[in-house]
Amino acid sequence: MFLGVQYYRPPFPQRRGWADDLSAIRDAGLGGIQLWCIWGWIEHEPGRFDYDDYDELVRLAGRRGLKVLLSTLAEIQPFWIHRLVPRAHLVDHLDRPVVSTPRAEVNVGLTPGGCFDHPGIAARMRAFLTDIASRYGRESHLFGWDCWNETRWNVHADGLTCFCPHTLAAFRDWLRGRYGDLAGLSAAWKRRYASWDDVRPGKRVAGPFGDMMDFARFQSWRTTRHCRFRYEALRAGGAVQTITAHGPMPTIHTPPVLPECPLCRGNDWEMADVLDGVGSSTFPVSGAMDDAYVGTRFNEVASAAQGKTLWLSELQGSGSTVGYRSRGAARAAGPLAQRRWTLDLLARGYQAVVYWQWRDEKFCREAGGGGLAGRDGLAPQRIAALRRTAEWIAASRELLSGYRPDPPRVGVLFGPDNYYLNWAMTGEVWDVMHSVVGYAMALERLRIDYRFVESAHLDALDGLDVLLMPFCQVLPPATRAAVLAMLARGGRVLVEAETDAYGETGFYRDCDERDFLREVGIEDLGRRPLPAGETLTFALDGGDVVLPVQHFLTPLAEPPGGDVLARDGEGQPLLLRRPVARGALFYLGGFAGKAYYDQRNVGLGAVADRPAAGPAARGLETLLEHVCRDAGVERPVRLRTDQPGESKLTWRVGSAGGRRILFLLNGDDERPVRVELERWDRWTPDAQPPGLSLAGGQALRDGAVDIPAGDVAVVCLDGPAPAPAPG
Repeated sequence: MFLGVQYYRPPFPQRRGWADDLSAIRDAGLGGIQLWCIWGWIEHEPGRFDYDDYDELVRLAGRRGLKVLLSTLAEIQPFWIHRLVPRAHLVDHLDRPVVSTPRAEVNVGLTPGGCFDHPGIAARMRAFLTDIASRYGRESHLFGWDCWNETRWNVHADGLTCFCPHTLAAFRDWLRGRYGDLAGLSAAWKRRYASWDDVRPGKRVAGPFGDMMDFARFQSWRTTRHCRFRYEALRAGGAVQTITAHGPMPTIHTPPVLPECPLCRGNDWEMADVLDGVGSSTFPVSGAMDDAYVGTRFNEVASAAQGKTLWLSELQGSGSTVGYRSRGAARAAGPLAQRRWTLDLLARGYQAVVYWQWRDEKFCREAGGGGLAGRDGLAPQRIAALRRTAEWIAASRELLSGYRPDPPRVGVLFGPDNYYLNWAMTGEVWDVMHSVVGYAMALERLRIDYRFVESAHLDALDGLDVLLMPFCQVLPPATRAAVLAMLARGGRVLVEAETDAYGETGFYRDCDERDFLREVGIEDLGRRPLPAGETLTFALDGGDVVLPVQHFLTPLAEPPGGDVLARDGEGQPLLLRRPVARGALFYLGGFAGKAYYDQRNVGLGAVADRPAAGPAARGLETLLEHVCRDAGVERPVRLRTDQPGESKLTWRVGSAGGRRILFLLNGDDERPVRVELERWDRWTPDAQPPGLSLAGGQALRDGAVDIPAGDVAVVCLDGPAPAPAPG
């Protein structure tokens, strides 16, 4: 695993500290630095590219044995852009040109600048990208390229964008590709158009859904197309290294911040299709995230990469500030949490981690925080722990060569169409986003391996025995067919209320119009009001389950076959297991994912567990355990711990060189935990390089290890390796 750190975002740090900083970065065990290469800074005069500072940093890094990762910020455009390329502004939904300005954390150019659908803007952007690739593309110690930082393009717009003539033309071309002709579009949107010139998206949400959903789909596609544009420009200039890009957070976790459409910054799966890999930003302390929530973010990008290069492009370096307010406790940004995140990433198959950043921020509202070597009082401990982690990774390189995490047998379906529908309906995506993330967090806490399955990348269903389909109200035909095929081969599928209730352009369908329900032999009886705080209570596996649900209930007609697990007050089925072909469908007539998220977490990100929530908070976990057990899915290891109550211990298991590798992560920052293996009787500590256990370095004896508060242990286990993952 490559460990690097973001270092230069012009004009900081200033040149006088470069030599000492790069030596300190090397001595901390880091393998390289990332540099922000900003178009607005480099081509500050039209046609003249000035790389003097980057040349010096690349040279200094090479002398110290450090690799360099270049992040190309072509979205930060030169101050002269509107003067030389007039009438290229983005245009918002009220036909107002978007006025560009320097971005909050980038002082040396304009955003959003000109629309990249404008041919003049595209040509100048391509010239910058090909030029920088020709300069550094064959540099021997260049590690790779991050060709688009957080896929930003409409920052500082004052309304929904872009409605310029070039983007509207591209939108209409995209619609032609989707619907064939004007008659096809009219049929899909249920309108009567006389000319393509009359076709444009709506200007507000909560109106008709069809045009707004398709405009959001187009925006996501457009971002993928622009990723390809940047990739091809760098390759044309001579770049031979890995080229990735990354969004501000994993796609599933990205809510639209008005005036953005959902997923307008791209879909990680689609970006991985056109790049060498994909990454993301994650700031656990700033977002008040517990390990389960962080794990869902790590896992989403790992799922989207589809076996390609996998980077954590920005991982929090220390605590942070916004203005005069601190974000996150200092301890939460300490060395053990950072080690835990890093080893979790390694265990999930990541090849690189870039910490944000080496020094504290110098300007704007984030000034005074964020640096690995920052002035929060923890830098010496943090850097010492980082050095030890890096030394462990280096010492374990031979052992971990070829390491692959175990292939999961459980999937969580992510359907972008449901984000588009939720946004077109309400202007937000919290309902669907927290539903999907809620199911994933339950699996993280259950320690059941899983992958996210994107509804257009259905090869990921191969090898899965369980598929969870939260808030899946739009179910495209190809996805529907793939899910039915999974049931036919013996899989278990769990769906929530009103699955397949809306078409792809947002029109509501009666029960007899829902192909999926008809195929599985289920009829729902329509929506029923849900009293505040409503829960379903039912017996399962010898105990009582209390399952909170939200929004409304959809009871079922009495099925001709299957087991009714829960009924409403009128005796109508609300939770059902129904055999379908060789498999089984679990139907839940409510929405449990977001209810779980809200019960177990507070705020926009996940935080520490709330024990006061009681058994209701664990109802979904109990149900998911039952579904997995029904499919024969068991945890890959069985452990005992001495920690009272619910442990925050998590683990990852994989294989390397014929050995089984177990990563144990104690997410409790206050209490140590003793772990004893139940499933494997033999350990192989003699095969481990010194310090393989990062938990205090103690020997592993008698099948047990003591993990200090917040720390990590990694051990070798005897046992057969599983079959390799498909593909």
